[in-house]
Amino acid sequence: MPLHPPEKPPSMSIAEDLELIVHADKLGFSEAWVGEHMTAKWEIIGSPDLFLSHAFAMTKDIRLGTGVYLLAVHHPSDVATRAALLDQISKGRFNFGVGTGSVPSDRPFKNVVDDAKVMNGRFTESLEIILGIWQAEPPWKYEGEYWTVELTDQWADLDMGFPLKPFTKPHPPIAIPGFSRDSGSIFEAGKRGWGALSTNLASNDIIGTHQSRYKQGMELDGGVFRPQGWRVAREVHVADTDQEAMEYAINGPMGEAFRRYMLPLCKKNIPDGLGIFKDDPSIPDSDVTVEYLAENVWLVGSPDTVADKINQFMGSYGEFGTLLVVAHDWVDAAPVLHSMELLAGEVRPAI
Repeated sequence: MPLHPPEKPPSMSIAEDLELIVHADKLGFSEAWVGEHMTAKWEIIGSPDLFLSHAFAMTKDIRLGTGVYLLAVHHPSDVATRAALLDQISKGRFNFGVGTGSVPSDRPFKNVVDDAKVMNGRFTESLEIILGIWQAEPPWKYEGEYWTVELTDQWADLDMGFPLKPFTKPHPPIAIPGFSRDSGSIFEAGKRGWGALSTNLASNDIIGTHQSRYKQGMELDGGVFRPQGWRVAREVHVADTDQEAMEYAINGPMGEAFRRYMLPLCKKNIPDGLGIFKDDPSIPDSDVTVEYLAENVWLVGSPDTVADKINQFMGSYGEFGTLLVVAHDWVDAAPVLHSMELLAGEVRPAI
């Protein structure tokens, strides 16, 4: 996202996030995604492209992406030009993650109607315009319900009217997120051959429906299912022993963020409330605690334990291509970096 407590100086949090990505690059992590949240004190990166432009300069191999650009609240020509610039700067290391956004206070901040139908309509139209801009030559015009965009050839003799195109042809890899059970967004991602980002804020059972929907979308009209494009996000902490890992996850920054922010936010902002974390609907909300999440939803434990949990998930719900480790604040960098090293060096080979 990443997540940092509101009382921490933003400059310190941002420096920490950049260091985390540099460390991930050195360890051979394949990709990192940065969210866009404009009005949330816990999630302070309001401009992921500015952040990523800095991160690209500090890394060599890791792919970096927006996770996600909030298409419903931006003019599509702005997103098209900024994303193309990131892809050019990185020489094709950019992943184009797009969505509507889930922070409710961002919408009045951008003067956008807080209505699901409007938000989805703006998202769909914006993405269509962006893909059009990346392919079009002037004269070209798109007149939609929400935006009108035109490439004029009036100044073509001076090479004007030509917005920057991406380095990657025909465009950077696209990925869209999914949250709900039997997600329509995940199905659409499969149908279009795009990547799918399954949220960390859901039970294993809900995430399992994403694999089947992604597969259905890919196999539509005789297509072939490729699980590599499916990414599953999870809170992850690996330590030398199960006890050490649980202690840090429950009582460290991860547990604090969920107690103070994520659990109250989910309860208030998601139709299902805390039900999204339950494999068994009969479990009362009062039982959905940080301790419950650490045992049943998060990937916490020794390298053997975490590898077993991932393998069991794939055995029950299907293979996925990439595990996305949600970034949390550091009180002490050492256990976080050690967790990444164990994940890369000991967990990954056992999957």
